Amino acid sequence: MKKHHNGLKPIAEKEMSPEARIASRAHRRATRKKRIELRQRGVPMEFGYHRALSKRFPFGVYYLVKEEVIEVYAVLDLRRDPAWIRRRLTATNP
Repeated sequence: MKKHHNGLKPIAEKEMSPEARIASRAHRRATRKKRIELRQRGVPMEFGYHRALSKRFPFGVYYLVKEEVIEVYAVLDLRRDPAWIRRRLTATNP
């Protein structure tokens, strides 16, 4: 079983009471939403989208966060001309 960051093994959901299981899932959803919000604070917008960089390849993932959903609009080769990237993203901007 996977260990948590504090080194303790989490209780398996099947061992929890139904109420604890519901509370655990709600807590995970809230935590996931908060992590997304915190990540977005430091991510600058480029052409109306957030951009995540690939560590291994010269690609950028352009996306928007809407509520609990991350919508990916384009995965583009960053070796392309910046004007081409701008045209590509502004043409698909909702």
